Amino acid sequence: MARQILPSKTFFFLAVLLAVAMASSGYCTDYYVDGNSGNDDAAGTSQNPWKTISHAISTASGTDTIYVKYATYNESLSFAPMPKRNISLVGIADGNVRPIICSASPGTHTITLTNYRAMIKGLEITGATNANGINCNASSGTNNAEIMDCKLHGNSLGVHATTAGSTDECSPYIHNNIICSNTTRGIGVMVYARPAIDGNYIFDNGNGSEGSGGIGNCDNSCASIINNVIYDNDIVGISVRDNANPKIVNNTITGHNRTASDSAAIRVMHNEGISSVMIVNNIITQNEFGLRSQGGQSCSGNNYNNVWNNSFRDYFGFAKGANDISGDPLFVDPENRGYRLSASSPCIDKGTSDGAPDKDIDGRKRPQGGGYDMGAYEYRQDVVTLADAILALKVLAGIAPYHSIEITDVNNDDKIGLEEVIYILQKVSGLR
Repeated sequence: MARQILPSKTFFFLAVLLAVAMASSGYCTDYYVDGNSGNDDAAGTSQNPWKTISHAISTASGTDTIYVKYATYNESLSFAPMPKRNISLVGIADGNVRPIICSASPGTHTITLTNYRAMIKGLEITGATNANGINCNASSGTNNAEIMDCKLHGNSLGVHATTAGSTDECSPYIHNNIICSNTTRGIGVMVYARPAIDGNYIFDNGNGSEGSGGIGNCDNSCASIINNVIYDNDIVGISVRDNANPKIVNNTITGHNRTASDSAAIRVMHNEGISSVMIVNNIITQNEFGLRSQGGQSCSGNNYNNVWNNSFRDYFGFAKGANDISGDPLFVDPENRGYRLSASSPCIDKGTSDGAPDKDIDGRKRPQGGGYDMGAYEYRQDVVTLADAILALKVLAGIAPYHSIEITDVNNDDKIGLEEVIYILQKVSGLR
């Protein structure tokens, strides 16, 4: 039987179709970097990795992923706004220790993302003592980067999101990070930026100057601040000024009492033009001020919060919300920063579904009981599955990441250990 030979035009047409199919299916290449044993003249594979992240960024294209093996990288990285160039940067942890990227210069951002849509995941980002750990900006374009599972510390500002103007879009997803010990703020949101700040631990940020602390919002920005644990920042947990309009829902905000008469969980500053901020389902306790509005007018928008035991005032420039409560939230272990709810907490089932997320900071479905809980954690009854037991064993073995600890803490004692695994296995087997 004679072979059928396709004409050259047909080959060309098929080649074009293949190229289009590969592009539309997200075809990409995985590259690897190892700062300890890599070589930039190598192939960039897992067995023959490159040495520097900068070289990997300059070589990768499209939607490639760069996997970063554990090492300390003294580099300042810039992801340039090239069409269809959305490289993801993913850390490969050594146990529970992330690869470290330390800015090459204290005055240079450790990572700069301009008009970017890719992912930064699983890295420790530090060293920009006079700049930003991650600087997200949109200039004549769109920035929808994902920043997740990272630790950002030792910078002037952990994450900064801004645009060049109202026609640009800067909407990064900032999720499940530890953001601590940055000298100005943990997160700064400016100039029409609209980030989703969800499920982060934000603490020990700030230097005592006005507006420093956990999360700063200004200049017509509109952040969604949901499911975060925000504590012990200097001066404020969340500041709002200059026509910013954040949505603040289901956060636990505590311990902002370092600077006499200035500290607050949430402070609306210079509030001409800010008459209402959505503040719902939060636990606001043990700060100097709970909700504070200053600058010439009162503020509203707060409802279904537990505002309790703030040393100067619970409300200043705010009226108590119609469904706000005031009572000890009965955290499991507040002295050791264990802010999960105990079984007797008055915050259980006292929130509202309006604006509430469908999951809590641990990824647990909301609601667990008869209603939505206040704060970042949704209390659940002691219901245990085989999956819980397997995950607990993985945490002990160092296979699962450390942030799984909260998920495995099914008996709500804020601990994970051999006793916890035994407890879970007994529950699964019906012995408890």
